[in-house]
Amino acid sequence: MQPTLAWIVDDSPACSRLLARRLGDAGAEVRAFSDAPPALAELDETGPGSLPGLIVLDGELPGCQGEDVARDLRRRGYPGVIALLSGSPRADESALRAAGIDAALVKPLTSGQAGRLIAAAARRVHRLAREVA
Repeated sequence: MQPTLAWIVDDSPACSRLLARRLGDAGAEVRAFSDAPPALAELDETGPGSLPGLIVLDGELPGCQGEDVARDLRRRGYPGVIALLSGSPRADESALRAAGIDAALVKPLTSGQAGRLIAAAARRVHRLAREVA
């Protein structure tokens, strides 16, 4: 089975490195972006076989909010977005779901959380592949 491709969109290099290490340890192939526009441009250029199974999105990026990026991803038909927040996701959970965010986690992400994310993303990617075939 191919590793799940996971994208990280976070403006903090330290957070991106830590998250990339945890997702990589959980079996993901990781690509990191420091802001949303390059990630969205890459999605536009990427073929269907190279789409990420998971996008972990910082809730607050320079010049935009994670919710706005998630809405854009949903409009493009992308199904798997996890928000990575600095504070508790409980207060904003309904707004996050309405924006198209599948789940919200609080920084820093633990190794156990990373493993569960990758497993869920892999299941979703394989289910979508069966539906297309």
